[in-house]
Amino acid sequence: MSRRRKAPSPALILALISLFVSIGGVGYAASRIGTDDLKNGAVTKKKLHKMAVSAAKIKEQAVKTEKIADAAVTSGKLGLIETESNVFPVAANSESTAGVQCTAGSKVLGGGAVGNNAGVVLRASAPELEGWLATAKNNSASAATVTVIALCLSG
Repeated sequence: MSRRRKAPSPALILALISLFVSIGGVGYAASRIGTDDLKNGAVTKKKLHKMAVSAAKIKEQAVKTEKIADAAVTSGKLGLIETESNVFPVAANSESTAGVQCTAGSKVLGGGAVGNNAGVVLRASAPELEGWLATAKNNSASAATVTVIALCLSG
């Protein structure tokens, strides 16, 4: 026994066309709306879900300082700035590299390093991942230490 398929009704075809046009229209509109299309004050704290905007979700250089109102950012809103440090040895007449990590969930803001005697020369000091890394050369005849410091913003 063979089954014959019924042709789709004109109503079904029209409904599908309407569905695809409406989906496509929303997608097109969403791709065309940018920040310049929003009125000032259109997106307010009340309209945003709690924790919808976090440091991890903000694109680098997206927030310009001239767009931030006076007193809009306070220490209570930022989080706690912590200092992490690590002391590492550098043998006489040698070079060594070490670093320090911020606690989990924190972001590195800055850092540096300092040696314990005049024979220590800092060769490099830079952020790395979520911490700070330093390379130092000890030009003296005795062992030295270097302290690496990271300033971290807890989230």
